[in-house]
Amino acid sequence: MYEYNAMVVSVYDGDTLTAILDLGFGITINKAKLRLIGINTPELRGGPEEREAAILARDYVRDQILGRQVRIKSKKKGKYGRYLVELWRLDRDGEAERESLNAALIRLGHAEKYNC
Repeated sequence: MYEYNAMVVSVYDGDTLTAILDLGFGITINKAKLRLIGINTPELRGGPEEREAAILARDYVRDQILGRQVRIKSKKKGKYGRYLVELWRLDRDGEAERESLNAALIRLGHAEKYNC
């Protein structure tokens, strides 16, 4: 398990985003693609109802983390080359919040549990 701080630079949908990873010692990975592990959100390319739900999930994620420092934990890359991560917002002191964004999306009904 690897743990890093990151700056979220874009959000594609409710479970896919791009971030700059801080590996420590002044080393960063620019524009790393991240996939929130253990969840699945509706697809933007789905039918009208699914697309509407996908936009709500995406907009929630954008409101929560776009342009913010976050903490991620990752074990591996997925089949599409994205890092599979659990993600937490950081509080004012730089500490990870108690509930991960992954769990919040499920709790709020924006995502379903998914084994990837």
